[in-house]
Amino acid sequence: MLKDAIAKKEIAENKMKEAQDLVEVAEKAKTVLEKSVGKATELAAKAQGAFKAVWKALMSGHANRQVALLELQEKLQEKSE
Repeated sequence: MLKDAIAKKEIAENKMKEAQDLVEVAEKAKTVLEKSVGKATELAAKAQGAFKAVWKALMSGHANRQVALLELQEKLQEKSE
């Protein structure tokens, strides 16, 4: 009976070591994932800022063209009168 208890204890210790190893692997994976999410969030923020800058530049150019077209239209109307 004592041999059986010792064998079961060894099995339990081995299972606990396996479980601890799995926990350590999971913790390392979690750390890597957290870093990846952080970097992805940072890149998304930079991309959003770049998008806004490009949008603003495009809209500014559009507004400038619109003003130029209105001025041209006014000049053409003045000449036709």
